[in-house]
Amino acid sequence: MKSRLRRYGLMLLLGVTIAIAGCSPAKHYRDYQDVRSLFATLHKQVKSGDSIQRVQELLGPGVQPEDRDKLLRATRRLAERFPEESPVGVKDDDVFLHYTSREDLGVFLQFRKGRLVNFDPQRFEKVPPVRTAPR
Repeated sequence: MKSRLRRYGLMLLLGVTIAIAGCSPAKHYRDYQDVRSLFATLHKQVKSGDSIQRVQELLGPGVQPEDRDKLLRATRRLAERFPEESPVGVKDDDVFLHYTSREDLGVFLQFRKGRLVNFDPQRFEKVPPVRTAPR
């Protein structure tokens, strides 16, 4: 009797664990590309120093920018203007991945030597207002 209860208890625990994992903001973002789950994942599950592989496991592959040189120039200007936002600056061999949402709000993440840099999860605590097109 005890072993049967224990087995049912373990099965229940496994089912609850799967259900919770299946409802994570990261999975929701991968499935629906909504801005709320993107920001929730960046705020709660991603941290500076994470590998590209870890971020891609959470958010999907991302998209490399079409005009990388233009992005590098813009990012360098921002880093010079707001050094507190980009404490390690920008290097020519940095990799950028773009994650967007169906609400047309996107985020570029910067990686150096395979690790996430210039990332502060607090920036993603609140979702900015999203404009909707007039109907």
